[in-house]
Amino acid sequence: MIARTAAALCVANRWLAAASLVLTAAVLVRAEGSMVLSAMIAAGAMQVYLAFRIELDRAIFEAIASEAGTFERFDAAAAAIGLSRRPAGRSPEARAKGLWSLVKCSGLVLGLQLALAIAAIWVPG
Repeated sequence: MIARTAAALCVANRWLAAASLVLTAAVLVRAEGSMVLSAMIAAGAMQVYLAFRIELDRAIFEAIASEAGTFERFDAAAAAIGLSRRPAGRSPEARAKGLWSLVKCSGLVLGLQLALAIAAIWVPG
């Protein structure tokens, strides 16, 4: 059940990533050459990274939920290709908590972008 819940959380995060993309595009049009534009681009880049990581976790949790694999098999495969630096054997609960941290960070970045978008509107460029 944890794997299905975590996969659903990843899918829900797509709304945060989409809102981030819209805000970034809006500020790109409005804030030419300003500090707000630079900060918005940096926050947008961070949001892209978070969206990538969360989608990767979604695929992993969905595979585990459909019983196409196990976390132990994933850990072994990730270690074999140099993808993971974390110790193997973490519990599903610990993995879901890590995912939740990524989603919260994504929400914080979106909040930052919202503040930057408001600043771009109110502060003359």
